[in-house]
Amino acid sequence: MTVRVRDAAGNEAQASASITVDATPPSISGVEVKSIGPDSATVTWRTNKPSDSWVLFGSYSPSETRGQAERVTTHTVLLYGLNPNTTYYFKVRSADETGHVAESATQTFRTAQRGNPPTGSISINNGATYTRYYDVQLTISARDDYRGPIEMRLREGTGSWSGWMALQTTFAYRISPGDGKKTVYVEFRDMYGIQSSTYSSSITLDTRPPRISNVKSANVTANSATITWNTDEPATSRVEYGTSGTSMREFVGERSISSADASTPSGDVGAKAIIITPTPSGSLRTSHSVSLTGLREKTTYYYQVVSSDAAGNVAVMSGFSFTTGGTTPPPPPPPPPTSGTVNVNWALASNGGKATASSYAPATSEGPASPPSNAIDGNARTYWEASKAGVGSSIEWIMVEFAKSQPINYIKTMSDVGHYPMEMTVEVEQDGRWVAVGSFKSTSEQKNLMSRSGSTISFEFKFAQVVASKVRLTIRRVSNPTHAIQFYEVIAMNTGK
Repeated sequence: MTVRVRDAAGNEAQASASITVDATPPSISGVEVKSIGPDSATVTWRTNKPSDSWVLFGSYSPSETRGQAERVTTHTVLLYGLNPNTTYYFKVRSADETGHVAESATQTFRTAQRGNPPTGSISINNGATYTRYYDVQLTISARDDYRGPIEMRLREGTGSWSGWMALQTTFAYRISPGDGKKTVYVEFRDMYGIQSSTYSSSITLDTRPPRISNVKSANVTANSATITWNTDEPATSRVEYGTSGTSMREFVGERSISSADASTPSGDVGAKAIIITPTPSGSLRTSHSVSLTGLREKTTYYYQVVSSDAAGNVAVMSGFSFTTGGTTPPPPPPPPPTSGTVNVNWALASNGGKATASSYAPATSEGPASPPSNAIDGNARTYWEASKAGVGSSIEWIMVEFAKSQPINYIKTMSDVGHYPMEMTVEVEQDGRWVAVGSFKSTSEQKNLMSRSGSTISFEFKFAQVVASKVRLTIRRVSNPTHAIQFYEVIAMNTGK
C-alpha cells in the first residue's frame, strides 16, 4: 500500500507499508495416544505453524480440557487421574497467534486394566499371644502396584467396619471387654477404589490372675526347705521369704515379676500409652516346687508364693512360715585297731593316718585338685599327684604319719602306668630319725620290686619289722618325664611274716 500527498505549492511526498493477511488455521497431523496406563495417557500431535496445545476428553464425550498455552509445532499433553479399564473420547485443539483454531476429529482410547489388589498384614502387640489390657497396638503394612495413596478400615470380631481412613502403620486400638480371644480385621483400598482381601490378627485378653492353692512347706532341714503349691492355670513360680513377716527380701524363682506387680491393674487402665505385656521368662506350670537353700538353722522363716500367668497377671498368697532344724553332729570315727594287729593299713585315713607332700596339683577346669590325702583314702580311683613333671633332678615326696607308732614290715605304692617312679627311696621314722628300708635307682633294681595289673603299677617293699610313727617316699624320676608322679594308694602294715 502506497500513500502520496501534495501541498498548495505543489510539493509532493509519498509513503509505503505492507501487511500479511493470514486467513488459514493451523494444520493438525499425526495425532497419537502413547503410554496408556490405568490412570494416565499421553496425547501427541503436530501443527504446521506454532500453536497452543489443548486436549478435550471425557469418558462419555470430550468435556474436560488439559493442555498449555505455549505455541509450539510439536505438541504433548499428559492426561492423568483417569479410571482404569475405561474408554475415553478425545480431540485435540490448537490455535495460532491470530486466533485461528483447528480441531481434530474425535477419537477414543482405553486405559489399561489396573494391577493386583493391595496386599498387607496386621499384628497385635508385636505378635504377643496374651494381653491383660484393653488398649493394644496394631502394626499394619500394605503394598500396591501403584504409588497412589492406600486407605484402610478396621473391625473387631463380627462388629461393624470403621470408616475408610488413611493407612497408618502403627495404630492404637481398643478391644472389647470380656476375657477371651479377640480378632481384629483390616482391609485396604487403593486410589482406584479396589479393595484387598481381609487380613486378621488375634490375641487373648486375660484380666484374671491365677488362683493359688495347696501351699505347703516340706523337707525342712537345718539349712533348706521346699515350698510347693498349685495354680488353676499355667503360671510362673517364685517364693519370697525372710526372717520377718513384714520384710521378705530374699527370693527364689522367676526374676521378671514380684509380689509388688500384683497391685498393677488389668483391663481398662486409662493408660495414655499402649502397654505391651511381656511373656514371663520362666516356664509355666500348674504344679509348683521351689527349693530354698542356705538357710540358718533353728530359725523361723516367713514366706509367700508368687505366680504370673502368660498375660502378666500376678497372684500372691502370703502368711506362711516354717522353722529350720538343728544340725545333727556326724558320728564319731571308729577307734583305730589295736597295736600289733596283722594286715592293718596304718596309713589309711580311717585308721588315723595323715598325709602331707612336697606339692600337689591344684584344681583346674579339667578336674579337681589331687591332694596327698587322696593317697590314703582307700579309694583306688583318686590319687595324689605332684604339681610338676618329674624330670631331671627335681624331687617330690609324700609322708604319712600314723595315729601312733606301729610295728610294720611292708610298704606298698600303686600308680598309673604313665606316672610311676623310676627312682625312689622308702624311709620310716624311728625315735625322731629317718631310716631307709628300701629303694631302687636302676631298672634292674626296679624290676625286683614292681608288678603290674592292667594299667596299675605297684611297688612292694618287705623288710624286718620296725616300730615307726611315719613313712616317707622320695621320688627323683618318673616313668614319663613329661608327667608328674601319682600314687593311688600308700599302704603300710605288719604282715606277720
